[in-house]
Amino acid sequence: MTGFTIPQPAKLKATNFRLTRMQAFNPVRGGHHQTADLGEPLWSCDFQTTPLNREQAGLWRALAMRLRGKARTVYLYDAAFARPAAYADPNSDTAWLASSTVVLASTTTSLASGETKPWGAPQVVEYDRTNSLLKLTGLTAYATLSAGDFGAWDDGPARRLVQIIETVAADANGEAWVQVEPAPPSTQTYLPAPFIMERAAAEMVLTEFSAPFQVGSGVAAVSGAGIQIIQRS
Repeated sequence: MTGFTIPQPAKLKATNFRLTRMQAFNPVRGGHHQTADLGEPLWSCDFQTTPLNREQAGLWRALAMRLRGKARTVYLYDAAFARPAAYADPNSDTAWLASSTVVLASTTTSLASGETKPWGAPQVVEYDRTNSLLKLTGLTAYATLSAGDFGAWDDGPARRLVQIIETVAADANGEAWVQVEPAPPSTQTYLPAPFIMERAAAEMVLTEFSAPFQVGSGVAAVSGAGIQIIQRS
């Protein structure tokens, strides 16, 4: 299925991305505790727009209909962190991108444009799950990647979204090891892969969607929520 983008301007006034960890927690005597991961951490999000006119709200509703409930997926990113902080563009950071793909499709729509950005054209070439590290090449020499920046790459049919948790600068060759959460997967089958840092998105299903239209006022406010899925072949 062909991906599609929601209408612009999206007029988002709030987005909230958070990482949900599936864990078993057991406090024990002496103030210690035991924690076990039961699955991969998943991103979830909430979003809300400013008031939209009837035409704008109608296009949002049409997008929700195309998703057929939870049967199809949508790529969503945090509009507050749409670009690396060192290269933030206030004129584009409020844009909202969404593309759709059929669940369990063999490939997903790439959001990489191929255009070289101020921070370069990074690729994931190696990762260390134990220490939660990614090795990137193709960065601009001495490019700054800041704590809080998002990045995504396609790991075969799975879209990976991570957040950088420690500021780092690339070396003169445009290479850097960056610490991220969640930890990268244990396999490295599909590397190298482009590392998307503009509108870095997670593949999600919508768990909530609302676009109430106020008769007489001519406006509607769209809101919704999503939870990440990680596809596998």
